[in-house]
Amino acid sequence: MYSEDFDDANAQERGDDVYSRQVRAGKRTYFFDVKATRGNDYYLTITESKRRIEKDGRFAYDKHKIFLYKEDIEKFTDLNGKTGTYLLYSCVRMNSLLKKAIEQQNNFKDIKILTTENERKILLAMLDLKRIIKRSFENRSLNEICEYLYKITNIYNNFYAENKVLTEENANIKTSWLALTKLIYDNNKYLLNILGINIPEKM
Repeated sequence: MYSEDFDDANAQERGDDVYSRQVRAGKRTYFFDVKATRGNDYYLTITESKRRIEKDGRFAYDKHKIFLYKEDIEKFTDLNGKTGTYLLYSCVRMNSLLKKAIEQQNNFKDIKILTTENERKILLAMLDLKRIIKRSFENRSLNEICEYLYKITNIYNNFYAENKVLTEENANIKTSWLALTKLIYDNNKYLLNILGINIPEKM
């Protein structure tokens, strides 16, 4: 897998087009193109396009592209690795959990009690949110937001794996766990929105 940054919207590519799809996400547009090589191997290109306004008022487009070959697909879509798919899958699962809690008429407005180390780690990580956003803005880089997202999502997933949230018998603990889930979901949704990524309903 490798990536390219370029400004020429009409840049030539290798391979014949097999399938193409365009997806809008906030201010960005993504182009997914499956191409075939002369040897009948297939590869995927993902192009991110973001419109900006030049000083003279003209529109210009910043484009970034990655190429994915057969050997890269498994890593790229790994639900347990450091990928966008991992983050989105985790958020979809959180949202599904919260919807089931609402259907069961569970209350989860407040975190009333902390019972695990991972809960404490999550809340400590939340205290770092403003600093992460400020530093990302000052450095004009989204890398720190991405790293923070992976970190806090990993902690939550470890917590989720160790506890049966919806079937917990202690009402105060259950309320706290659901409130914590809502806190992380809203946090991740906010940060993903900064990155121009929308959370789907299902995966």
